[in-house]
Amino acid sequence: MLPGYHNFTIAQGADFIRTIVWADSDGVAYDLTNYTAAMKIKTLKSGGTEIASWTSAAGDLVITAVSGSIVINVAAAATAALDFVSAFYDLELTHGVSGTVTRLLEGRVFLNKEVTV
Repeated sequence: MLPGYHNFTIAQGADFIRTIVWADSDGVAYDLTNYTAAMKIKTLKSGGTEIASWTSAAGDLVITAVSGSIVINVAAAATAALDFVSAFYDLELTHGVSGTVTRLLEGRVFLNKEVTV
């Protein structure tokens, strides 16, 4: 399965909250029981410098198994520390029993710089 493609814009200094639902072509959500999630932002798609790393273990990505949803929930203090114009990201899910890794989503991420600091 190829990952979906979606661009995000993060407002620097504000909470960044987005919900992603993994569903089949009929709109039926996948059961995410036993899955963990990880998302990285880097300066280059292949290699590059890591800008941010968010995981379900750290609480930045919240999985609701039955609804197939992953909520990206990054606090304003964390987005305030970001300093880039545009970068690349991907979001991966790992099944805790089988070890299967699914790259669910990828794309560009842009930072909308804050004025009020």
